[in-house]
Amino acid sequence: EVGGKKLPSVTTILRVLNKPALNQWLVQKAIRTSVESALANDGMGRDDLIAIASSEMGRKEEAERGSRAHEVAARCAQSIATEEDRKNPYYPAIVDWFDTMKGEPLRVETLVYDLGLGYAGTVDLVARVRDGETWLVDWKTSKAVYPEHSLQLAAYAHCLKSDPLVGRVDDLAVVLLRPDGTHETALFGPRKDELFRLFLAAFDLWKYLREGKDG
Repeated sequence: EVGGKKLPSVTTILRVLNKPALNQWLVQKAIRTSVESALANDGMGRDDLIAIASSEMGRKEEAERGSRAHEVAARCAQSIATEEDRKNPYYPAIVDWFDTMKGEPLRVETLVYDLGLGYAGTVDLVARVRDGETWLVDWKTSKAVYPEHSLQLAAYAHCLKSDPLVGRVDDLAVVLLRPDGTHETALFGPRKDELFRLFLAAFDLWKYLREGKDG
């Protein structure tokens, strides 16, 4: 909520790319089929239920790991990392990234928004790196960089144009953190204008589907 106005987040908007309604329907159907199978006692229901429960638990644990890694990264950026943070499996990768890039934080976990277009989001990090460029950084603990990651950063970069401390963003960086202490950076800066147009297209689609749902 910004200035009394509720705005959709960038991540909410980009869920339109993941077909959440279809995914939810498939999960519900699988659970319903497994329960019916278990009730029929045909020997398959219990294993199916265990498999689905394990899958759901795995997704939940992965999300929690990602959230904790973001919290650790934010404290590292502010030089307030705790002993508990140092035990986090992603801590070495975060520290190594800052050491390698000589990252000087300008913004950490900062709300950005565009009231005119009507969206908002939270930036993980904006930092001045070793070559003097300003990078917009998004920490990820996923297995790979996905297309929506670059669209997310392009949407944030647009909002940062009016930030007096940041202004121009030179590059968009998705940093994959790994629990083995390594990291990988994917850069999208040269395409940021094109990516922002694609984000706006996804936003239009999100609004169209939302209007149909509300109607």
